[in-house]
Amino acid sequence: MRVCVWSSVRVCEEEKKRRGNGVSKNGMSSFSVCSIYGRYVCAGIILVANRGESGGPVFISALCVVLGGLSCMSALPNISLITEATIAAARIFELIDRVPQIDSEDGKGKILAYIRGDIEFKELTFSYPSRPDIRQDQISWSSVILVLK
Repeated sequence: MRVCVWSSVRVCEEEKKRRGNGVSKNGMSSFSVCSIYGRYVCAGIILVANRGESGGPVFISALCVVLGGLSCMSALPNISLITEATIAAARIFELIDRVPQIDSEDGKGKILAYIRGDIEFKELTFSYPSRPDIRQDQISWSSVILVLK
């Protein structure tokens, strides 16, 4: 009974931490947006009252700045993905631009009359690097792609 009570207390404490973090993150985000918007409203009031600007363009410019900031903030987590994609693209272009040592159009090499390409796999097992304890012994060879590096 004691173990069950302590485990449920621990689960409740973890849930409180998660909720607290979520509320504080959302609260800080909302506070930031509202405070920036409030600053632009004050600046807009000054522009309308003292400089004779129209209220519509002032409101639209403030809204555009706030929404642009939110868009930039939501794009920040994807920067690492863009960097990884750029690195992968550079590797692919490097592979495409590579000049092979063998010239396939050169007729000087040995030309074989008959080639038979039978590949036989014996005692082959497969496991994912993230789960080495789970092994796949019965692999269907109907559609298999081998990627060698």
